[in-house]
Amino acid sequence: MRFFNRVIITGRVLKTPQLRYRPDGSAVLHFLLELKDSRDRPSMGFPKKGVEDQKSIFHVTAMEALAEHKMDLLKVGQPLLVVGRLTQRNWKTQEGRGQTRTEIIATDLRAIDENKINTYWKGEEDEETC
Repeated sequence: MRFFNRVIITGRVLKTPQLRYRPDGSAVLHFLLELKDSRDRPSMGFPKKGVEDQKSIFHVTAMEALAEHKMDLLKVGQPLLVVGRLTQRNWKTQEGRGQTRTEIIATDLRAIDENKINTYWKGEEDEETC
């Protein structure tokens, strides 16, 4: 059986991205992406307005050329489309406690026009939106 690991998500850049370089010179970009899941879309089974949006925060990592070329795109609050794969990292703290983080390893990052995403959810999609 083959497994498929692909994530496509939109959200806003939450904090200033961190660009670092490994000892071999390859770039690694890390940032947080905030997703507000609107609860006022009856077509998706959510109740109408009056219920708070659910917020989720995702750790996103981009590497090498993608990290260097997309750094200028990433500003705090920027709506962003992220395509990538999920991975899980495990490590131990200095106190010996185990830690786990699920993150998205990005293969593509694109700035998006928030108005186009909003029309997609209203069912007014066009070929450019998808």
